[in-house]
Amino acid sequence: MIIYTLIILAIAVFIFLFLTPIIFEIDSKRYIYQIRIWGIGSMNVIVVHSNICFRLNILGWKKDFYPGQKEKKILKKKEITTKHKKISLKKILHKGNAIIRSFDVKYFYVNLDTDDYVMNAWLYPLATLLSNENRRLSINFLGEVELRLKIENSLQRMLRAYFR
Repeated sequence: MIIYTLIILAIAVFIFLFLTPIIFEIDSKRYIYQIRIWGIGSMNVIVVHSNICFRLNILGWKKDFYPGQKEKKILKKKEITTKHKKISLKKILHKGNAIIRSFDVKYFYVNLDTDDYVMNAWLYPLATLLSNENRRLSINFLGEVELRLKIENSLQRMLRAYFR
């Protein structure tokens, strides 16, 4: 009976991980740069005084990583390499393109000022033409630059796109 319970629990966890959305979010106004997996954890990029910190939060466990600091190096034994099948560049590009198309852009907003009035004037009608309800582009003359982007995907959609 316990084995059946463990098998059902393992299948439920696998289905949860398979269908759970992965959210990539960038908001330059609020300084949010993160990757979230709903119910499991997140990874934030924090920039303070030109120092970058990666904050990892997985099921309540928190850890900060600073890429500029040197860590202790552990010497590893050299592994024996095996021959790999050659995959054509065309196939790699096709699979990569299919995976990229599996991403769902929930929100995209760009507010841009190039500091060149003539360039802004040329970009203004183009931004209006390319905007829609999920993709908003705007040009300002106030010196503001802002990017808000929210992209969602799941393991199930990426695998389905890869094996098609």
